[in-house]
Amino acid sequence: MHPWLHDVHRRLASVPPLSIMSGSSAGSTRSLCSHGPPVVDPFVPQGLPPPRSRKKAATWTVEEEATLLNFLYSNLGQVADGNFKKVTWNAAAAYMARSFPPSENAGDKTVEACKCKFKMVS
Repeated sequence: MHPWLHDVHRRLASVPPLSIMSGSSAGSTRSLCSHGPPVVDPFVPQGLPPPRSRKKAATWTVEEEATLLNFLYSNLGQVADGNFKKVTWNAAAAYMARSFPPSENAGDKTVEACKCKFKMVS
């Protein structure tokens, strides 16, 4: 046995054992767990929210891409600080929705979808 380990054993032997029951709770019939918040097992799912439904992704045909680019080209006068204004993006999304109504298989051509497509093709 290492000398430092022998010293640890000697010190532990000189410590009196802890009393399991203190004087104030010796006659108690209540559990100590009943005085605090409930214990939650971190491995058991607790009240998970329902899964979120996602919007269908917008799918674009070549004709739809060309229509969006032509619309934006015709509105180049509404560029501010190198970007199209919010009103232009709103108008582009509305124009796309009128020109190509959404189908069951394709998501809506929202403002975000139009911006993303423009970034991808430009």
